[in-house]
Amino acid sequence: MVMGPTHAMSGAAAGLVMATVLPPEWGGPTSLAGAFVFAGVTAGAALLPDLDSPQATVARSFGPASQALAHVVEKGSLAIYAATSTRKDDSRTNGHRTATHTLAFAVLAGVLVSALVSAFAKPAVLGVLFVMLGLALRGLFPKWVKKNDWLAVTGVAAALSMITWWAWPETVSGVALAWRFLLMRAEPGV
Repeated sequence: MVMGPTHAMSGAAAGLVMATVLPPEWGGPTSLAGAFVFAGVTAGAALLPDLDSPQATVARSFGPASQALAHVVEKGSLAIYAATSTRKDDSRTNGHRTATHTLAFAVLAGVLVSALVSAFAKPAVLGVLFVMLGLALRGLFPKWVKKNDWLAVTGVAAALSMITWWAWPETVSGVALAWRFLLMRAEPGV
């Protein structure tokens, strides 16, 4: 069974590959540090489809807030599945691996991030960085997270997003962030 660390590692790998081939004018990084930021955000984005499962790594990342959101997304995904399934489709009791595991969700997430960054600039960038880097921490460093709690993940994600904004602002444009969400579909098992 594929678990959070596997999702995050393959997302980070896909991000590093994409960072080497994506031209800067399309949002690609212009430095080694930018490539690592790209990979970190992509690692977090690779976990995002599992927001449809309250048991997933992503649901535990930010404590009660992400847990509650996962329950809502699971119910919404199940409703979409029920509305679009045919008699040939299996009957389901949960929404895991349905709506949020589609190319349409990845595109919608990328468009939403790009629109938020275009509309709200720095606050939206910091918000996206905070969430994605928090998810990446949860997925890439499971032993550290197990020794700490969601408050530590939240604090470190907040600090990392502020440092990223301050030190490498070229890596956090709306276009660059949107590519990370499209890459989450490149991650195997999603």
